[in-house]
Amino acid sequence: MQTALPIPPPIGEAPPSTIEEAQPTWGVIDMIMALVLYVALAFVTVLAVRLPFQLHWVPPGMPKTELSAALAGFVELLMLVPVWLFAIVWRRSSWRTVGFRRFRPALGCLLPVAYLCGAFTLSAMWGIVIRIMNWPTQTGVDEMFGSGPAGIAIGFVAVAIAAPIAEETFFRGFILGGLQRRLGTIGALIVSAAIFTAPHLPVTIYPAIFALGLLLGLLFIQTKSLWPGILLHAMFNTISFSAQMYCALNSCKGL
Repeated sequence: MQTALPIPPPIGEAPPSTIEEAQPTWGVIDMIMALVLYVALAFVTVLAVRLPFQLHWVPPGMPKTELSAALAGFVELLMLVPVWLFAIVWRRSSWRTVGFRRFRPALGCLLPVAYLCGAFTLSAMWGIVIRIMNWPTQTGVDEMFGSGPAGIAIGFVAVAIAAPIAEETFFRGFILGGLQRRLGTIGALIVSAAIFTAPHLPVTIYPAIFALGLLLGLLFIQTKSLWPGILLHAMFNTISFSAQMYCALNSCKGL
């Protein structure tokens, strides 16, 4: 009896199973070095932009708030540099392995909406605690980006587009994906969420940010793709940014 031979994939194209099951090739040392590199890049960038203002080397009419908004977006996008360097160049992996993969539309679109409700519920509950304890909270977006049209537009791009793409790639695709085989699902979730929480100051908002990090990590594990997490992150930031800006422009901060 003759058996049919499997049809090989087209030249240059990997079999679907190889694509979907590709495992991260980077290790813990790579992740630590990537974190150090990002911190260094962000520090040098912020210093290079803000130092001239501190030393009064710039003209008085320089749009500081618009520049601050652009700087925030650029610093977020810098997260992609260590991922590219250590995962793609050094370890010869691919962006698909990092997490830019296809996902089931039903699962990848419904779960972000469900988790969005959970994230805002947890944030609201912790916000009540902060209000009762009279603890400090995050700086308002109006203080960071100003209330002018240009500052608002650039700030929105930084918060609702640049941050979700960069942070999900770094914290979920690179960190969580790299730790999952070494620490297991629960350990990788907790560690990646903790690393994600650390730069989101002040510390009084850490519980809410940590919970958001857990939800984003769980979404990445369930869908095996970064796109649903980027969608959830973008929706969360868009609603938060819009609500804060609306209150700032309409004097409803005390409500």
